[in-house]
Amino acid sequence: MNKNNGFSIQELVVVISGFSILALISFPKISDFIKDFKINHAKNLITSIVRQCVEYSEINDLDNPTFSDIGMGMTLNPYEDSYGIDYGDHDGFTYNTTISSAMPTREYSSCMRLSAKSTSIKGLGDETGYHYPHFEIMYNSLSGEYEKTCVLQINAYNKPRHCNADTLSW
Repeated sequence: MNKNNGFSIQELVVVISGFSILALISFPKISDFIKDFKINHAKNLITSIVRQCVEYSEINDLDNPTFSDIGMGMTLNPYEDSYGIDYGDHDGFTYNTTISSAMPTREYSSCMRLSAKSTSIKGLGDETGYHYPHFEIMYNSLSGEYEKTCVLQINAYNKPRHCNADTLSW
């Protein structure tokens, strides 16, 4: 009677090789999925903050509410020196008052306009580039519309659905 006590070394090598090939093929897709999630998360957060601000403004008849008024948008960026979103290891966004300024938001800043500016790769600034595009949302009280703009950065991961390179909008 021949008794089988498990897999042969050849069978294990074939199976492990197959899993290795699948991992190599799927890793870029998983990496892109994670980046897509972070970008969508940041855009949803700043949209939610500005919408909450507009609602607070309308309910309380206040022209220019602040982050402290609404109690939102006061999480720290990866460097823990300003408000923003921290994904760890120099990865995230810093909240600024406008997309074109280097002025980080503070608790007394108006929340009617907010930009999420990507942190730079390895914290080195322009030399190596940025993780993602920069995004901004602003409520236009004259039109009652939300205006969404974006800026592409050096080496930033982007897809047209994140930041349209032609119109610089999202």
